[in-house]
Amino acid sequence: FVDHTTGSAALAEELARELARSGQRLAVVTLAQEEKERIELALRPARRVAGKRLRFAVRTGDPRSELALLRVAADSARSIIVVPLSTLLAIRRTVGPRFRGQVVVEARRSRARALLDLASEPEVAGPGALATRVVSSDAVVAKLLAQSARQEGVYFAVRELMSFVGSEIYLDVPPAALIGKTFEQAHEMLEGGVVIGLYR
Repeated sequence: FVDHTTGSAALAEELARELARSGQRLAVVTLAQEEKERIELALRPARRVAGKRLRFAVRTGDPRSELALLRVAADSARSIIVVPLSTLLAIRRTVGPRFRGQVVVEARRSRARALLDLASEPEVAGPGALATRVVSSDAVVAKLLAQSARQEGVYFAVRELMSFVGSEIYLDVPPAALIGKTFEQAHEMLEGGVVIGLYR
C-alpha cells in the first residue's frame, strides 16, 4: 500500500521490482490516489522480470479510508507496506486487533520513528497491539555510508546480499559422490552452490 502523496508510482515500482526478483508466489495489491494508468506503467518493469511469480492488482483510492482498505482486503493481507502515519492509523482501524500479518512502515526521517511506534502500541490508537516494523531510510543510508567509509567493499557486499540474483533453490537427485557423506562433507564438496538439506 502506498500513500496519496506524489511519488507513489516510483515507490510502487521499486517495491514491485524487488518482490518480483525474490521469486515468491505473491498477490501484490497497490492502493494509491494516483491515476491507475500511472501506477500500471510504473509496475511494467516488474511484470517483465524473468521467473516472477507475482500477480498484480492496482486500485485507486485513499489509503486513509477504511472503506478503500477493506475493498483491497487489507484485513486478510499477509504483509502491508505503509506510508505514512495517517495511513498507518487507518490500517489499524481497518484490520482490528486480530490481524496476524506484519506491517512495515517506511519513515524518511528517524525522528518520526517514535510517533510511528506509538501508533502501534496497545490501547494508544486502538485496541490491542499492531505488529509494526519501522524502517528509517535516513538511518539505514547513514549506517551503510559509515560502514563503507570504514571498510572498503562493504557497499558492494551489501548490494550483493540484498539482491536475489543466484538465490534460487533447486531440487535434484544427489550426485553419487555425495552419497554417504556427512552434511559437512557434502557442503565442502559442492561448488557453485550451498547444500541446504535432503528432501525424502
